[in-house]
Amino acid sequence: MRRNRILLVWIALISLGGLLALMLMRSEPDTLYGIKFLPALGGSVSVIPHSINDHGQVVGVALASPNQWRMFSWDEDKGIRDLGPCADIRYLDEAVKINKLGQIVCTTVDPNGNSRVFLQDPNGFKHSLRTPNGEQIHVRALNNLGQVVGCYNAERSPRKAFIWDRRTGMRALDSPNTIESIACGINDAGQVVGFLSTQRNSQWYAVQWDPNTGMQYHGATRFGPSATCLTNNQGFMVGVFGSADDDACVSMWTKKTGMHKAPWLRGASARVVGLNDANHFIVCMYRKALRVRKFALDWHTASLICAPNGASKDIVRHLGRKDAIEFVAKGINNKGQIIGLLKLEGQPNSRGVILEPIQ
Repeated sequence: MRRNRILLVWIALISLGGLLALMLMRSEPDTLYGIKFLPALGGSVSVIPHSINDHGQVVGVALASPNQWRMFSWDEDKGIRDLGPCADIRYLDEAVKINKLGQIVCTTVDPNGNSRVFLQDPNGFKHSLRTPNGEQIHVRALNNLGQVVGCYNAERSPRKAFIWDRRTGMRALDSPNTIESIACGINDAGQVVGFLSTQRNSQWYAVQWDPNTGMQYHGATRFGPSATCLTNNQGFMVGVFGSADDDACVSMWTKKTGMHKAPWLRGASARVVGLNDANHFIVCMYRKALRVRKFALDWHTASLICAPNGASKDIVRHLGRKDAIEFVAKGINNKGQIIGLLKLEGQPNSRGVILEPIQ
């Protein structure tokens, strides 16, 4: 009996050693992206990109001092520019977006501490977004026609999805039975995707508001306001929703194929953070992975570049840097440029970067 135990121990040790040797000897992943670090805004220690257009122009927020966040824009020609103070750090991901025309939608704060939302044209002219009764606005997306979507609400009141443009102003996106709703994405055809809950129960549903055909349901999610959903100019929709008994899965929908799930992208932490017109989308997931250099299991955010056919790659493994610990993606454009935060080994803070595809 003792000899059998010793033999089993040796077999286990040899198997573990073989596995570690295989991991150490395996070929390095292809380098698919070059890294461009975004400059600091003044004395900022943290620059967080939020949105990138097809010209490579980036907008985001920067921590200029311990208690002050400011918005910025950046491009190759003009460098980094200050767009003013950010209104509320609780909604940093909603602060600033940019489209291919160079229009920027911002959530800023006036000298009295009141938040203000406006769409700024490239010439600097600002169009103010206003709600019926002065409710607080949370911007989620901007299309290339200058249409803005998100939600608004009074303090401690249910959120209401909206669409805004310069011609018609602020319009609510609701159905008669809606208790609460959030618009998350919009394409250039004016199709809006998001989530709502109804009076029948507390369940949230993924929906699409179409200016021609009205509202259509596309599955349930238990994550409600924290769930993510995007659409592109091909009518491709992707987000965290599914059926009533499996709503933690990333799902895709098109008018031609209907809804189908991506079971390899399942988990309570999954967030769809970017989508382009080639139907490439980015999913961020918080998970545990083995870091071979330290032989330890660490929790980290994995950012995966995905395609509808099931192909996916962990972006941080394709940067050509062994000191890259974590990459948290924030968006992607139609040229395949990806923005996000890169954490390098030995550095105290993550840095805002643009990843350039290597042809």
